[in-house]
Amino acid sequence: MKQDKLIELIKDLDEVMAKGAPRRVDVSAIRQRATQKRRVRRISSVAALVMGAAVLTMGLWPRSDRSLEPQQALSGDLKRLHLQSDLLLAQVKALDEIRHKINARAQHHQRLEHLRRQMEAIPDPRNAVRKEVSQAAQTLVASADRLLQEPGQKRRARKTYERVVQLFPENNWAHIAQKRLLAMKIRTKAMKGDLP
Repeated sequence: MKQDKLIELIKDLDEVMAKGAPRRVDVSAIRQRATQKRRVRRISSVAALVMGAAVLTMGLWPRSDRSLEPQQALSGDLKRLHLQSDLLLAQVKALDEIRHKINARAQHHQRLEHLRRQMEAIPDPRNAVRKEVSQAAQTLVASADRLLQEPGQKRRARKTYERVVQLFPENNWAHIAQKRLLAMKIRTKAMKGDLP
């Protein structure tokens, strides 16, 4: 029965390993399982020692009324117990290997989590680029605004606004430049008398 449980545990572990590692590992549950496994190992080894001592005591204790057949029966029992203890030791070794694999996987996930936190702490370089692009667009719009205030520089101002719209179409400053170009066209039409 214990062997069936162990086989089921090994199959479950194989399925988990085949599916891939989960993103988060509950380290406290792993520690609790490891503690339980250590307790089971200690209890099983103590139980095996007690059973072995009891069998040896019963088998080696001198009795005058013992016949040869019970000794042979005890010898068979000792062999069976020896085989069972070997099986238990193999199961304990298998459980120990599983524990080592679980611990290694938990450490791996801890390292991954640490690296993820470090990556989150690194600022996104795209934000810095966006900021610089926005500053460049703002500088060009401000330059065009100054040119617009100077006499005879309206054409250069219009070209600068058009350049902002062309170079930075998604930027807020491009929208401002478009509004300024529209206002320039309306003023030009109003001065020519084309507006109704």
